[in-house]
Amino acid sequence: MPPPRLRFARLPKRTAGPNSDTASRWGDDKCGFFWLWWDRYHHDLRKTVHENVLPLYGDSDPVSLDYIRQIPGMHGIVSAVYDVPVGEVWPVENILALKKTIENHGLAFEVIESVPVHEDIKLGRPTAARLIANYAQSLRNLGQCGLKVVCYNFMPVFDWTRTTLDMKLPDGSSALAFDVDVVSKIDVSKGIHLPGWDASYKPEELKALLDEYKAIDEEKLWANLTAFLKA
Repeated sequence: MPPPRLRFARLPKRTAGPNSDTASRWGDDKCGFFWLWWDRYHHDLRKTVHENVLPLYGDSDPVSLDYIRQIPGMHGIVSAVYDVPVGEVWPVENILALKKTIENHGLAFEVIESVPVHEDIKLGRPTAARLIANYAQSLRNLGQCGLKVVCYNFMPVFDWTRTTLDMKLPDGSSALAFDVDVVSKIDVSKGIHLPGWDASYKPEELKALLDEYKAIDEEKLWANLTAFLKA
């Protein structure tokens, strides 16, 4: 049986939100425009089943499960365990608690995005072996809880980059955006100020991390990724 595949699709336009107070926010990648289609192979019918899912960014997400469940044809949620530090094992009880919350809203929870890969693994530090073992245990725990797809990335420092989180579109909605001119003007010595990442690292911590990556060329990064995948 072929493995599950993840595919992203951007809808052309959304004209209304679940209510007037939130409609203006339904232009970003969380709220209706950016849908994750999970292509799951249906063995019996020999065909691909498309299932509509949306991400949930923790308990503080302003677009809650109560809103998401109102979207016609919505199958499930893509989310993660946000209350466990990066590199530590995701406990089964935390996973099951999140799953129960989602399923109590009539939605499926089968896709994780993501289990973060610790920077020590990407850098090949001596602590990598322990952190990889923790990652593997998190995967086993997710499988035990019925999760079928796990997203991850191996990008140094930033796993996504945007220069604005609320670019206005012609229809009045908003969207995430990236402007290379804005990034080119960043003075790394003074710290990097990007939406969603300003509080992730103190300036001195970020500079030290970026300096360490100067010794990691493409070949070394691939070697560290290979070690991670083969462990």
